[in-house]
Amino acid sequence: MRKTSRLFLLILLAAHTILFSCRTIPETEELFPEESLPAVWKDIDRGVQKYEWRAGNAECRIYKIDLSAPVEIKAFPEKSGWQKPEATADFAKKEKLLLCINTNPFERMNARNPFSKTKPIGIIINNGELISGPAEGYTALAFFLQQDGSFRAEIIDDQKIIPDLKPEFAFGGFFTVLRGKTVYQFKNYKNMRSGAAVSDGGKTLYLFAGRKLSYGDTAAIFRNLEAEACIQFDGGHSTSLVIKGRRELKGFIPRKAAAGFGLILSH
Repeated sequence: MRKTSRLFLLILLAAHTILFSCRTIPETEELFPEESLPAVWKDIDRGVQKYEWRAGNAECRIYKIDLSAPVEIKAFPEKSGWQKPEATADFAKKEKLLLCINTNPFERMNARNPFSKTKPIGIIINNGELISGPAEGYTALAFFLQQDGSFRAEIIDDQKIIPDLKPEFAFGGFFTVLRGKTVYQFKNYKNMRSGAAVSDGGKTLYLFAGRKLSYGDTAAIFRNLEAEACIQFDGGHSTSLVIKGRRELKGFIPRKAAAGFGLILSH
């Protein structure tokens, strides 16, 4: 093996170890002292509240949605294969959504061209139709239609089992970072983050976007909020959470997304 090839392989292995090695944080370990402060929720709309968590330069904008109230879900993409990505703000405006968030990681048809078509990585089910298949090792957020017309949300650790469960909607992310009281920490790498959490047996949904946070940080925040599970969507410069047409976390231009969903309150 040539020296340059061997050096590249060593660098690749080191990067993989740094990004994906996982440990569990004991229940008593706190990442931020501010976690212990009670959350102050602000009413945004019927069944929707907002909480702004801050600690130093780190912040997280969190929206809590009551799924026992009737809501309508709109999602993209609506078909499989390579497609032009879409800004979540544009999708929210087009569908008149109250909230909208990016979800799945993605690949580009031309990795060197930031304007090329994209394809989601991981499962997407849109209105009961399988748009994108499961991805090995990644988790997902699924929505199940209930007899009363409401939705129940569930974070599922194995995407491969989701098609057989027949949810109405499902969106892939990266990893489950909180399950019960256990926080799963993937190396303390700070970045912009987006994702979702659930509580109350899936009748309460949280959508969030934050900056200067690790996976473990967001998990610890939601553990303090007594969420039952938390999932990470595609973060970094893909992070995009839109509320009433306004994008959270100003100061950067997010990449257009290959997948996302939003909510409309049904009256």
